[in-house]
Amino acid sequence: MSSKKDAQKKVGQDFAFKLRYHCELPPVPFDPVLLKYPHAEDRLYRYKETSLLSNYQHQLVHPDGDQGLPCNPLQLGLCEKEFQNPNHKLTKKKLDPKDEALMVKPVDKKLDSQGVINVPWLRRSEFISAQRNAYGRGNKKDYEKKYIEKEYTIDEQIAAIKNTFDKARNANVSTLQHPRNKDLKAIEIIPVFPDFENWDDNYCMVTYDEDPIPERKETLPADQHLLALEESLLKPLALKTEDRTESWMAYYTPSKDTISKIMQKRRLEEIDQYNINQFQYEYKFQREYDHQASQSNYPFFLQVRTEEGGAFYSPIQNQLKLKKRRALSKRDRYYSDNIEKPTKILMKHRPLTSEEREKRKNMMQDLFKIEAEDEDF
Repeated sequence: MSSKKDAQKKVGQDFAFKLRYHCELPPVPFDPVLLKYPHAEDRLYRYKETSLLSNYQHQLVHPDGDQGLPCNPLQLGLCEKEFQNPNHKLTKKKLDPKDEALMVKPVDKKLDSQGVINVPWLRRSEFISAQRNAYGRGNKKDYEKKYIEKEYTIDEQIAAIKNTFDKARNANVSTLQHPRNKDLKAIEIIPVFPDFENWDDNYCMVTYDEDPIPERKETLPADQHLLALEESLLKPLALKTEDRTESWMAYYTPSKDTISKIMQKRRLEEIDQYNINQFQYEYKFQREYDHQASQSNYPFFLQVRTEEGGAFYSPIQNQLKLKKRRALSKRDRYYSDNIEKPTKILMKHRPLTSEEREKRKNMMQDLFKIEAEDEDF
C-alpha cells in the first residue's frame, strides 16, 4: 500500500515554486450603454402605513428590580416626549454642585501613596509597580517653560549683555540668592575670564563608567594615584575584519618611575628651569574601553585659580563616554589575537612647529577680536 501511495505523486510536487495562474483581461474599449427605465423606481415596493399600525400601542417593557432599577421611568411619565417625538435630541441638564462632587471617581489612596514614593536605589519595571504618578516630572516642565529662551533682536541682545555688567558692578553678596536652593548663600564674588594661557588647546570631556585605576592595598599613595589619573593616556585602536571595522580605546597609565619624573617636572616648571627634552615618559597598558563620541553638553570648562584672583574658562568641543569593553566572540578573539597591541608607550615632549604656532596665534587673535567688540558695546 505504501509503495502505491508513493508512486501517486501530486501534480507540481517536483516544482520548486507553487503554480499560480494569472490572466489579465483587456481594458474596456468604451463605456457600456445603459437603458433608461420608464417606470418609477418604487412602483413595485411602495409602502403605505395602515391605520392598524398607526393606532397600535406597543407594550411597555417593565425593568426588573434585580437589575438595579427599582423604579420604572416610563410609568413616571419621564419618557413621554421621546415617544411623541422620536427625533427629539436629548439635552444634558446641569447637576447640582453637591451632586457633581459625588460623581467624581474614587481614588485609591494606596496606589497614590506607592506612586509618590521615590526609591532611587530600586529599579522599577512595569511588572513591579504601576507607577501611576511620575515623580518630579511636572516641576521640570514648569521650570523649562519658565526659563525658555526667546528670540531677541541684536539691539535687545546688546541691552541684555549691558544689563548683566551693570548687575555685576552693583552686586552684593548678601542680596544674591540661588535660583533653586534658597538655603545656599554666596560667600565671595569671583570675576570670570577666558583662559589666555590654554585657550589654544583642544579639550574633550571624558566620562568613565567606573574608576579606571581602582584603589587597592598595594597601590600608589593618594597623591600619586591622583597624578596617575591626571597624566593617563587614551590611544584609539581598530580591528578590521572582512565585513566590518570595530574601534575602541586603550587606557595607559604612567609607571612609578614616570610619576616621579612628572613630579620633578612640575617642580622645575615653577622655577622656570624645565627643559623640554629632559625626560622620557613610560606608560603601561591597563584596560580597553568601548567609546561613544558626541558633541559636548557643557560648552566651557571652568577652573577657579585663587592665586590669580579669578575663574578661567576654556571651550570643550567634544564629549567621550567610555564603558568597559565587553567580552569578544570567538571570531573577534581570533582577529584580536593576531593584532599587535602596544603594551607600552614611550613619550617625549617636543617643541611646537611653525604651523602649530601660527594656528595658536590665529586662535588668540580671534579671541582678542571678540573681546574688543564687546568693549565697543
